[in-house]
Amino acid sequence: MKIWAGLATSGALVWLCASGCSAKSAGSAAQGGAGGLIPVGGASGSHAGSAGSDAGASGEVSSGAGGDATAAAGSAGETEAGGAGGAGGAGGAGAAGAAGAAGEAGESGCPAIAATGSGGADGAASCREKLTADSSLADGTYTLDLDGAGPLPALPFYCDMTGGGWTLIANQVPAALLPDTICTVNPAGFGSLSESYRLGNPAITSIQPSVAWKLTDPTNAVYFKPDCVVDWTINYNSLNPMPTACTTGYTSSAFTSVQNGGWQRVSARGIGINNYGEFCSIRMFESHSNTEGTIEPSSQVAGLALPCNYQQFTTQRVSLWFL
Repeated sequence: MKIWAGLATSGALVWLCASGCSAKSAGSAAQGGAGGLIPVGGASGSHAGSAGSDAGASGEVSSGAGGDATAAAGSAGETEAGGAGGAGGAGGAGAAGAAGAAGEAGESGCPAIAATGSGGADGAASCREKLTADSSLADGTYTLDLDGAGPLPALPFYCDMTGGGWTLIANQVPAALLPDTICTVNPAGFGSLSESYRLGNPAITSIQPSVAWKLTDPTNAVYFKPDCVVDWTINYNSLNPMPTACTTGYTSSAFTSVQNGGWQRVSARGIGINNYGEFCSIRMFESHSNTEGTIEPSSQVAGLALPCNYQQFTTQRVSLWFL
């Protein structure tokens, strides 16, 4: 299966290498700041998907603002094989050279993130903090310093102010799937709804929501308790099946009703849920590459984000927020 890696630069994809490139070089591309994204379709044809898939969908509802989204009907009975996640070696193996081998980069291998904001930083660590200071603020991109005095520079992030001040820190659009790296992907895209990017280790482990985490696709929202520490080095498919704050999703931030009615092992890194024989399999970092055809679609590779209906990852945007 051929998989291409590309750089996201102003909405364009710059081809780097085909499946013959080494995992090391592919991982370097994925860690290099704006790289490692996997375009859907194209010459390889390894990722099926409509050429007209929404590449950041201005029409998609990304945040579930103003209320809790309900699960879409018609997908009951969906199951997931949840195969064992591969343990990668040291260093950053990107999805481009993997085609089924789950590469893993140590935190020391992740480069520092350069400041990309254009000013406006006021010390606010979240969209909620900015909205608390000024309730008139509209949805849009704001410069935030997520870790305060920590090493992460002030960066632009998209804020859903209508929904109460949700901060968007990871986003996957169908045209550019996220790669298999724990490092930050495409920080130049932060603040956009039309690009793919993901805040990586170790920065993401420092985020402590006041209210909740939230994973969304165009029609669904799944909430996680704020004591979940999102860490891309943790592969929940490799742990004993036991509930955790990062693998137990709820239908609202009131945390009164568990999504899917239960929990079991999930092939996700960081945060996500298993469909548990019901509907939703949303996650921000799939830990399992499927090249054997045991999970549909067979072109699924480690690193990408999956919506509730995991078969629709080539047509639906997936986002991770905190409040």
